[in-house]
Amino acid sequence: MYNRDWRKASDYDYTKKLTHQLWAWEFLRRNKEYIEEWNLSLKKDISSQKAYQRKLDKQLSDLLVHGKGSVSTPGFNNIITMNDLKNSIMLFKQTVILREINKNYKPDEMIHYSVPAKGAAKKWGFFVDELKNPEIDDPSKEYNFPIFKIFGYYYSSEDQNLNMLPRIGGSEVIALFDLLKPIQKQLEHFKSLLEEEQILILERKGTKLKQTKIPTNDLWERYLRILDGKAANARHREIADIIFPDDESDVEKKVGKNFAQAKNMVENKGYLKILYEPVRMSKRK
Repeated sequence: MYNRDWRKASDYDYTKKLTHQLWAWEFLRRNKEYIEEWNLSLKKDISSQKAYQRKLDKQLSDLLVHGKGSVSTPGFNNIITMNDLKNSIMLFKQTVILREINKNYKPDEMIHYSVPAKGAAKKWGFFVDELKNPEIDDPSKEYNFPIFKIFGYYYSSEDQNLNMLPRIGGSEVIALFDLLKPIQKQLEHFKSLLEEEQILILERKGTKLKQTKIPTNDLWERYLRILDGKAANARHREIADIIFPDDESDVEKKVGKNFAQAKNMVENKGYLKILYEPVRMSKRK
């Protein structure tokens, strides 16, 4: 993740193509608490995989060498026994393949994209209870659903992940649109309904809407460079000379202010505010 040189603006050109989901991910993956939680969860996951490997080794040895016992195989609904092997050459080959895969399998050398983690969705704002590898630039490539729970994602009858519809909170709603009918009329209809419901729920809660100003993409890029500069132990003066070379104001103070704002994006779920920005998202395939 930190192979990029914060001093070179070109190292951050990739951010010009980031979706709001990936912008939020860029800030979260720099969260020290999150990184520590990932490392701990990964260590536990690798340990459990090694334990499973030892168990499978013994099962395969008993079955194929001593001709007794059975093997529990992931991905199969049945249990392979010696009788099965005698009656099915295909099952025998599958078991031998599993044994060879098992022999060469080294969990700690694999690239782990995610690990299960109870409560991760609530704590970090993820769509599912999994932690994503902070070393991966785009963990969304491995999923058919968003990284974070968002309001801008939509589902259609063609999606293969309708069962992944998120649970909705007390102030959230799901609207049903028909793509064979005029979109604008449906938007106007739902807009009026939503505004009516919003007034009612705000009155019940005795609160008002909080208007939050969200930084633009160029500021987000600057924040990442400053965060990475601080992670590399650069001083405010050095960062100021690189980030604000022609600025004659109190640039060290400016760096400090930007760093504080950047930290807020990383901590306290500040990165989730990015997801509230209007964005035109393409449907996943």
